[in-house]
Amino acid sequence: MFKALLWKQKMELKNVYLGGRKRKNANVSQKRGTGFIVLFAFIYFLMLGSFFAIAAGVGSGLLISGLDWIYFLIMTVIAFLVGLVGGVLSTYTILFKATDNEFLLAMPIPPIKILTARMVSVFVMGLIYESMVMIPTIIFYFIVGHPSVLSIIFCILGLFILGFLIMVFSCLFGWVIALIASKLKNQKILTVIISVLFIAAFMYLRFAASSIIRSLMEHAAAIGDAIKGWGYPIYALGLGMSGDVVGFLVFTAITAVLFALTCFLMSKSFLKIVATKNEAVSKTFSDSQIRTGNTKSALRRKEFKHFTGSPTYMVNCGLGVLFLVAGAVFLLIKMQDVRVLTNSLLWTNPLLYQVLPVAGAFAICLLASFCDIAAPAISVEGKGIWVLQTLPVDPYDVLKAKLFVHVSITGIPAVICAVVVGIVLQGNVFTYITIILCAAVFVIFSGSAMLALDLKRPMLDWTNEAQPIKQSINVVISMFGGMILAAIFAALYLLLGRFLGAEIYLLICTVLMAVFTVLIHKWFRTKGRMIFATL
Repeated sequence: MFKALLWKQKMELKNVYLGGRKRKNANVSQKRGTGFIVLFAFIYFLMLGSFFAIAAGVGSGLLISGLDWIYFLIMTVIAFLVGLVGGVLSTYTILFKATDNEFLLAMPIPPIKILTARMVSVFVMGLIYESMVMIPTIIFYFIVGHPSVLSIIFCILGLFILGFLIMVFSCLFGWVIALIASKLKNQKILTVIISVLFIAAFMYLRFAASSIIRSLMEHAAAIGDAIKGWGYPIYALGLGMSGDVVGFLVFTAITAVLFALTCFLMSKSFLKIVATKNEAVSKTFSDSQIRTGNTKSALRRKEFKHFTGSPTYMVNCGLGVLFLVAGAVFLLIKMQDVRVLTNSLLWTNPLLYQVLPVAGAFAICLLASFCDIAAPAISVEGKGIWVLQTLPVDPYDVLKAKLFVHVSITGIPAVICAVVVGIVLQGNVFTYITIILCAAVFVIFSGSAMLALDLKRPMLDWTNEAQPIKQSINVVISMFGGMILAAIFAALYLLLGRFLGAEIYLLICTVLMAVFTVLIHKWFRTKGRMIFATL
């Protein structure tokens, strides 16, 4: 039975990443798998190069000084954090919110086997993210350091053992959220708050990483002596990767104990969490609760409730809203410092005056591209999409309602951020208007393109909502496509800036995006209608 559960997890991963679902046209499935592999390989090797540079910066001094274990300690901690962020936000959904929970529990399968099989997916995700750090770390150690046979073996084995440790903490994090959520009425807001706090802490560590690493390297010897005393498990982590047998065995034993303890704790409460997660608070119905409205407003309310009712959806697809708000607040707080910096740059090169409005608009569009609410808007309907198809509503109204959620949630903070950028730059009214229009139209255009992409290639046979939201190729293409579009938008001005002013260039870009938006909506009204009706 456990083998069958593992096969099921394997097929889910294959369906998500390689297009394993049955399709009328086999070439579509093959192209989808090939396209994802190429895109994933590009991003993966890009991250490998980035972390190799970090490993070189950390290890250049430490390896020469013979402090191999501190080098591995620093890099494995970075790998641990990267792997944890990669899997922790979807662990709760994978383990406790899967749609086939009731089906599997109705069968004579021990909960521990269901959990262990699902933990394989968490392990694979964590290992992929972790390897982006550890592979460059090991390669640089082999080039600069003096690895022994044992250290080579332990480095390779440690890559997978560290993956188990990441899986343990990801599962514990998801388990704690599930336990707390099962005791509260508003489970979804709690999940969102915890996830946002976790992301905020990680972002802080990410931007402060250089100063933290520099401080560690300056006080490496003193920190090493302190860790050898009270932090032997952490000491064993770095010591084992550098070739010490005892250290590696201690690190492995600690990971094994934590893994066994995690499986035991989660299996004891799994049935209770799954049984209570969908319980609704009983309410007394009254006529005053009846709300009337037209079809369009009802569809919009439905889409808003779907978005705000899914923590996974909000955290993963609405993160750009936090970036936009944080950017506006930062500019307001640091307004004087930013103005001093821009004035000093303008003093040395007055031509930069025409670049600043375009740079500001580019930054807003870049942050807005992280908000991809429309990218999985069709896919999140899942097998229940027939409900919308059978309603007496125009499919075009359904598509507009899904786009409305993306535009309203992303557009408002984007416009606010554009207003703040205009205030900080101290431009004229025409500059304010062009920046605001460019940001607003970019949100509408990018949202329309995301929705069209998901309509053409939806993922409707998922078992948990994290698959179309986090693991869909549509989401990857939408996010990176928006970022590339914003980069092209800024790069072209470097070529055309000598012929066009900033305001005229922004207006041209706005008009072009508006034209493409109109064409996409014309497609929605014709072919899009028919595609949605036959999904």
